[in-house]
Amino acid sequence: MKRKNKEQRRADGITDRGSDSLETMRPNKKQRLGGGSGSDEETSPYLVVGHGSVSPAFSVFKVEPYTDGGGDTPVSIPRRLARLKCKHNMSFVPLRLKDRRWIVGVGGSSTENYYGPGTIIFDTEKQLVIRGPEPKSIKSHPILLPIDQKIYALSRSPSVKGPLDYLPWFEVLDLSQAQEVDGCLTNCKWSSLQRPPFFPWELTPRQYLCPPRVAVESYVAVGSHILVSVTGRVGTYAFDTKGSKKWVTVDDENNLPFSDGAIPHGGGLFLGLSSTTKAITGYKINIGTRSLSVVEIPVVSNLEDEELVGRSHNFLSLGIDSGFCLVTCWSVDESPYPPYHRAHIRVRTYRTDDFVESEGKCLVVSKQWMQVYKIRDFIRTLDAPCLVGVVYI
Repeated sequence: MKRKNKEQRRADGITDRGSDSLETMRPNKKQRLGGGSGSDEETSPYLVVGHGSVSPAFSVFKVEPYTDGGGDTPVSIPRRLARLKCKHNMSFVPLRLKDRRWIVGVGGSSTENYYGPGTIIFDTEKQLVIRGPEPKSIKSHPILLPIDQKIYALSRSPSVKGPLDYLPWFEVLDLSQAQEVDGCLTNCKWSSLQRPPFFPWELTPRQYLCPPRVAVESYVAVGSHILVSVTGRVGTYAFDTKGSKKWVTVDDENNLPFSDGAIPHGGGLFLGLSSTTKAITGYKINIGTRSLSVVEIPVVSNLEDEELVGRSHNFLSLGIDSGFCLVTCWSVDESPYPPYHRAHIRVRTYRTDDFVESEGKCLVVSKQWMQVYKIRDFIRTLDAPCLVGVVYI
């Protein structure tokens, strides 16, 4: 892809700006991918970047997915929206509450309160950082699943000795009545849920000295159900958040066919990273009382002279009528050793044609945008990799 000259860039609605802003102007609604749902509410991708310093642990940036900034030539990342003074090793998810749109972070690398809260919230509309209630146990990079007005947190790799990732391994934060008062969240708290039966618990003294290692391999929220597969076991487990509030086995012969988490894409579809092809794939998932059906929907490309759809664990859905984004990052420091000060973040946006099951079981990529951002921080330094989370809200 060739770099456009200044006249071509101006003709396309692109202008040069300062180092703290995007070099590309936001396209109007008619210039966008597929028009979206027609809602007046503006939704955007947000990037959460991790720092090597103790505090702040993270920074939040808002980016534009529908731009093409000249191939691999990086532009400065947009101005930072917030610094999050909280614990490290957090996971982040988007959550909509009535008229509020929040990015919620949960987790930590230490149980010490000195490092900040174990729950942090960024209000994207008020540009406000809110301190949340402490989880009953601090979990490193926990599995977070927003369902209705609640956040479910599950240990990614439980510990039987603690203190990190110790009991309770599974808990929930009900935010339906939550209110922000002086930068803190009130009228809400974390509550313990049933211990997952696939985590090791009833151990002999010898097993306790060297406990089995179990980690969550794949997960997804389908309606009011949470589906999980773990390492070392064959099968898929489900937790009903509205009915029994208990774990049951829904498939004792197969694990979920994707790695890490799958996200809703609309129209009954989910997007995940295939465990076999390691590529972004669509899935139709239906769950019964004690049964599970998962149908794979491949993502294929109609593009000419373009790379195949990339692979990344950091991806987000823009909706079934728009497409999805893949986000990758890498350090560009001269030294491979910390502290790290510079990094590049690549955002690839893929437009997909509407999925109609009767016309073929695949998602077809018909257009692609790409933008590379450069980020540097000599004071707070950067994690490696620096990209901690991507959310669309």
